[in-house]
Amino acid sequence: QIKKLNKIISDKQKVAKKLIENLKKIKGLITPILKKNSTNAFYVFALKIDTNIIKVSKKKIVNELQRRGIPIKGKYSNLHLLPIFKFKKAYSQNNFPWSINKSKKYIYKIGDCPISEEMNERAYMGLNMWKYNYSNKDVNYIIKSFHQVWKILKIN
Repeated sequence: QIKKLNKIISDKQKVAKKLIENLKKIKGLITPILKKNSTNAFYVFALKIDTNIIKVSKKKIVNELQRRGIPIKGKYSNLHLLPIFKFKKAYSQNNFPWSINKSKKYIYKIGDCPISEEMNERAYMGLNMWKYNYSNKDVNYIIKSFHQVWKILKIN
């Protein structure tokens, strides 16, 4: 697998570039920004709905895309709410790393990361890139589906 890694990443980047070029034109949809001299392996192709522009719920958009077979998710895991933090059990029986400073109480709860939590609820969508090797035909279908959903939901 390691020998194939550069090709796998390069293929994902080509798919992402085509998606960005075509989806950034869609009203109220924010695509990833490709920065010069940096690399993104595109494990997930993250998209953000501009909730100032789009008044249709993210759930409706995601459902319409999924109905067309697009492997998009409407949520991600807020790390601070994962069981590893909630129950403070990570490494060893000593509860490392929380056992380092016993005088500090570590409490992770909803509301600790309001921007991330709000984005997860209202704006974030992620296209699974890690799971599939998208062909050019697949990418064109994804792009077409986004345009169709925007038209059907009267977002444009």
